[in-house]
Amino acid sequence: MSEPEIFKPHNSFGLYIFKPKTIPKWFSLFMIFLIITSTLQAQHRGRVFYTKNAAFAEFSFLRYQGIASLNYERTFYYSRGVRFTGTTGIGAFYTSANTGEYNGFSLPLSFNLILGNSNNHFEASLGAGYRFGSNINNDISPFSPLINIGYRYQQLRGKRLIYRVFVGTNGIGVGVGKGF
Repeated sequence: MSEPEIFKPHNSFGLYIFKPKTIPKWFSLFMIFLIITSTLQAQHRGRVFYTKNAAFAEFSFLRYQGIASLNYERTFYYSRGVRFTGTTGIGAFYTSANTGEYNGFSLPLSFNLILGNSNNHFEASLGAGYRFGSNINNDISPFSPLINIGYRYQQLRGKRLIYRVFVGTNGIGVGVGKGF
């Protein structure tokens, strides 16, 4: 049995050289191979889809004050690891300072910047909270600033749990939630 003509050496050094009429065949086979491997690689990596909605509970405290709230978050913009979200909720607060003891309800509203492509993110929030209740001094403004920076762990697949740790105007806080 003899070797096909394409595999026979065609020079004195014993190197294999393709004949000109077989080059288009090999080129087309090479292109098909490239297309198949790039398709398989694209399917393997997959695209990551972040959830547009999240619900979470958050607790923050400082020396003389504390806040607990249930929040809803909606993603407005996402592109290459940068997300802008809006958060609103309802919660309760307490303050016990030299001027007296106050407690009541709060309505937080904030806009958030979330940076990161994997499960780990940097998070910064800017907003305000409206405080109301039966035990509030009229000399104190019902609005309080909300400025937070922190770390956010958000699962991209599976249960899509969210864990947050932050520091801000209301003290040190933690949050636990779920994306949907």
